[in-house]
Amino acid sequence: MHYSDTREQAAELVRLALPMMSRNGIPASPEHYTVWYEYASGRNQPLKQALDEALVQQQMDAALSGTLYDQFF
Repeated sequence: MHYSDTREQAAELVRLALPMMSRNGIPASPEHYTVWYEYASGRNQPLKQALDEALVQQQMDAALSGTLYDQFF
């Protein structure tokens, strides 16, 4: 995986991703962080759709975040 975000862009994605992870009880491990960083960026639309659906259905937890990592990365 290669990221070309500027330092400022990456900082903004961190600012968005970490609170979402915290609200959903997701540990800040590298795998989980990758899922949520990508989600915050909006670049991976299939991941975004899957995560949006889980959030709407209030099914998000660390196990599902791990499954999404396995599925999309």
